[in-house]
Amino acid sequence: MERRANTPSSETAWTLVFGCWLVACVATLGALFFSEVMQLPPCTLCWYQRIFIFPLVLLLPMGLFPFDPRVVRYALPLLVVGGVVSLFQLLLVWGVIPESVQPCRQGVSCREVQIEWLGFLSIPLLSFVAFVGHGRAAGCRALQEFEMNRKTLFAASAVVLLLAFAGGSLLYKSERIQRWAKVIGQNEAALASAHSPSLGSADAKVHIVEFLDPACETCAEFYPQVKRMMAAHPDRIRLSVRHLPLHNGSLDVVRMLEASRKQGKYWPTLEAVLAHQSQWVANHVARPERVWDLLGGTGLDLAQLRADMNSPDVARNLERDRSDAKALDVTMTPEYFVNGRPLPDFGLAQLQRLVGDAVQTAYR
Repeated sequence: MERRANTPSSETAWTLVFGCWLVACVATLGALFFSEVMQLPPCTLCWYQRIFIFPLVLLLPMGLFPFDPRVVRYALPLLVVGGVVSLFQLLLVWGVIPESVQPCRQGVSCREVQIEWLGFLSIPLLSFVAFVGHGRAAGCRALQEFEMNRKTLFAASAVVLLLAFAGGSLLYKSERIQRWAKVIGQNEAALASAHSPSLGSADAKVHIVEFLDPACETCAEFYPQVKRMMAAHPDRIRLSVRHLPLHNGSLDVVRMLEASRKQGKYWPTLEAVLAHQSQWVANHVARPERVWDLLGGTGLDLAQLRADMNSPDVARNLERDRSDAKALDVTMTPEYFVNGRPLPDFGLAQLQRLVGDAVQTAYR
């Protein structure tokens, strides 16, 4: 059989499929960087888009070696459906689609803008650009100028992408730790939290400072875990809570918590609020009017609580927490500091390790 040389049309087709693979790799590594390195939790729609973009990293190379342009038939449905989901979220973020139709009922809101580079580049917009980029790759001819062997080009691209991801991750983590150390060093008073509610022995050598939003789902999940750590090391760990209401409507609930301190009922109130969070938080919006029915078993004088919510002491404590959070560059909850050290990466295992190391160091 006669060996055929690659025709311009086949070279163009291979280049286009290779371009699509590059876009899929950049989008996949970018998504992993946001969630695993920057610790930005993905929403429900983000997970749907990952379902459609991640498989392309493995699917498209199957059509490159040996070249089979029919691989586009299998990739196209993923691109179309993923692009529609991405466009839906983008319109949701822009307010074109009403919030009432969003599918995110638990976890991070699908409308929440976690980053916004240059004042307009958000994660939903980057995702949409990635899906559109596959279409744009179909018109790209620039890579045809490379006279490199196809397999060499593919392997080199994969290595460069992985090195860029690994290098970016290490650089980001190193910069984050250095930035935290500098910020804390300049704002040690912001962590002193002498005005904050505190649980545990005053003589404990391990001090956990938590910035908490009572409407934050992760805060409610982590609180029992922190209590278990304290129980495992009695009289060795002290917990101080700082309030940072980031969810819509949670400010009034924080006022309730601060006001309950005047009656010596802060911790029962906090635990009642967190334990029944699903009854007063809907679609990431707090409904403070629903909290009152949950406070009956705390022993609070509810009439006095309503009066104390607007007291100068409550306002002063809230402003102190807000300004300290800003000084410490705390932008999400929960945020933990253990003896002044922040979590290098967010997660329960990381918190347990940091607390365990602090206990071991303090009580040798």
